[in-house]
Order: sequence, then structure tokens, then C-alpha cells
Amino acid sequence: MATDYGAPGRSIRQGSARSRLRVAAFLLLLRLCFPPAPALADPGAAAAPRESSYFSFALDETGTPRYTQHLFWEAVDHVLRYRVEIAPAGGEVFLDTYVETPSLEVHLAPGDYRYRITLYNLLGRADLQTSWRALTVLRARQPRIDEVSPSRLFLDQGQSRILLRGEDLEENILVTMENDQGRIIVLEEQDRRILEDGTSSAAGEEITLTLPVGTISPGEYRIVVENPGGLLQSLPFPVGYQKPLDFALSLGWTPVIPLLDSWFTDLWDDGIYPVALTLQGDLYFVKGRRSFLGLGFHCSAASLGGGQDDADLQATILVAGLHGSWRYRLGPRLALVGRLGPGLAYTTMDFDYRKAGEGPSMETVDPALFGGAFLSFGVSRNIRLQAGVQLQAVFYESQTAGFVSPGIHGGLYF
Repeated sequence: MATDYGAPGRSIRQGSARSRLRVAAFLLLLRLCFPPAPALADPGAAAAPRESSYFSFALDETGTPRYTQHLFWEAVDHVLRYRVEIAPAGGEVFLDTYVETPSLEVHLAPGDYRYRITLYNLLGRADLQTSWRALTVLRARQPRIDEVSPSRLFLDQGQSRILLRGEDLEENILVTMENDQGRIIVLEEQDRRILEDGTSSAAGEEITLTLPVGTISPGEYRIVVENPGGLLQSLPFPVGYQKPLDFALSLGWTPVIPLLDSWFTDLWDDGIYPVALTLQGDLYFVKGRRSFLGLGFHCSAASLGGGQDDADLQATILVAGLHGSWRYRLGPRLALVGRLGPGLAYTTMDFDYRKAGEGPSMETVDPALFGGAFLSFGVSRNIRLQAGVQLQAVFYESQTAGFVSPGIHGGLYF
């Protein structure tokens, strides 16, 4: 038979309430998190809660962060309040307080502690008490960076690692590259070693970090070093190109295949004409993470021998002009190159009639269009090979001639 204790406005069934409390008490969870103190942050900044615990801090008049640990645990039904006791390991209780919500804010110095929680039911009686549990608060460490090598990143040097030298660099340190636009790039630790005495680093710690070069754009960055507790230090780390301009020059064999119109394809029907060369130059002055933009020039020359049954026709076509250049880096050695631009075509045609002898010659200058796409491979730092296809169209007065030229190029890149 249940007993009614006559609490104002309530009827409590003692047996069922106590059973629920004992079952729920097994779910009681208290997690404490005491990471090292973040340095030089704004007062009141708080770390994101992690697994039911987090911390916050504020700077005092001397700039020293003062930490508040926020503890909270799973709520238990039918609990009036919680009693929290904290004591040094092997010592007497120095914090004994009551809270009505399953949370508590404390300020603990580094050291070893023990704690326990007592649940009070709706009648104000102690109903269940946890055993003493161990708790360790670690001392915060302020990282100090003495040197970053190199001190800036040049994307055109292919640098994929940096060295970080300093002291108090904890094992689970977080190192990132950050810019004013809010972009954050996490750098992975590759190696760590202790330096000998006598080096420039007082603490003698050196960390090798991997740079994800393919994801870094030119700009002003900061290297931010943060210990697990939040104390951090940052240093400027500019990213760019050592050379503001890149210049490429190439010469290639580009055999000609007539495509249109029917007047040209009928006169030159051998399919492919191998006597052809192309000279190209590109100046890149807009340099991004992978894409480069610029301007260039092109000069090509081709000799085509053809004709009909009663006459031979020898044509020479010279095309020269300017083009826009685009280069996209696929990797340290590979790149895609695109070119497109206008030009002028100088054409000569010499007729030789089989029965009547040498015929008239014709010369004409007409507008042209040039374009191409190539795959570039870096043999060395300054020598490149290219393979691709270029297209040319010559707009004559009464017809348009179109040619395609697969080709192989070799050249220099500065």
C-alpha cells in the first residue's frame, strides 16, 4: 500500500518514486573537461561544448586567462536538488554545494581531485549517492613559436612542407592556416623531434607539417598554433608566387589537315600535309591557385601541294596573331593549356598547268582565327613538352578555309 506524505498539491508514491530514482541513477553521468587555456582571446570567448562539458575563460587585468569549467550531467526525474562534493585526492572536501539543475560551474587549479554527487528526492531526503570518482585537471601550456621555415610560401617553388620550431607544443596540437575571409586549412603533422641545446629554439621542439598545396590560393594567411586547451599563437604567413610573370615559348611540328570548305578539301585531298611549323609565346600575369591567365602570340606556316587533273596547285599559308592564354595546373609537372585569338593569314597560290606550263600566282591577306588545346609536361624546371591540337580558320573573300593541326611542341618556361 502506497503511503501519502501529504506534500502540498502533490501525492508521492514512495515505492515507485524510489525505484525510478535508483534505476535512473545508473544513467548519471558527469564528464569534466579541463583543456589548457587559450591565449590572447577576447574575454568571454568560449570553447564549443564537447560531450556534455565545456569551458570558458576571461582575461584578467594582467592578460592572464581565468577559466571556468562547466560541468553537467544527465537529469534524473523526481529529483529536488543535487549535492556536489569535490575534494583533493586523499584530502578533505573543499567544495560542498547544492544545485537544482544538473550542472555546476567551478574554478579548479591543476591537480588530482575526487568528486561525488548525492541526489535528493522531492521530499528533500538524500536518496542516492555516487561513489567517489577520480578527476585530474592538467596545467595549461602556452605554445610559443620561435620560427616558421620557410616564412612565406611560394606556390611556384613546389614547397609541400614547413617546419615549426618552438616550445610547449603539445602532442595533440592543432595547426591551421587562416585568412581574413574565414578560410581555415588544417595542416597535418608529419614528424616531430626534440632539438639539441644550442639551437635557435629554446624549447627544442620541431614539427614538420604537410602543406596541401593544391588547395591553397595566393593571399595573406596566418599560421595558428593551438594547444588542446585553447591557448594559441599566430604568425603571419603570406602565400604567393615568387615571380609576378611567367613566360613560355615553344616551337612545334603541326601537320595540317584541311577540314573545309569543299573547294579546299577538293583541291587538297591528300588528307594530311606534314610540312608545317608553329611558334607560340605566352605571358601569364594573372596567377591563381591553379589557373593562370595571360596573352600571347602565334605564328604558323604550312605548305600544301594539291590541284586537279589538269593543274597542280602549290599553296603556302602563313598565319600570325595574338591570343588569350589559359593554363591550368593539374599537378607539379602536368598542365592544360588553351589558346584562342584573332590573326591575319598571308596566302600564296602558284598554279602549274600540265599542258600550258606555269600559270599565274595569287597572293592574299585575310582575317583568321586561331585556337588550340594542349597537354603540357615539365621535363625540368624550365623545359616543357606539349602535345595537342590547334585549329585555324581563314576567312577568304568568297569562302572560308578550315584546318586542324595535331602537333608536338617543345620549349622553355620562365
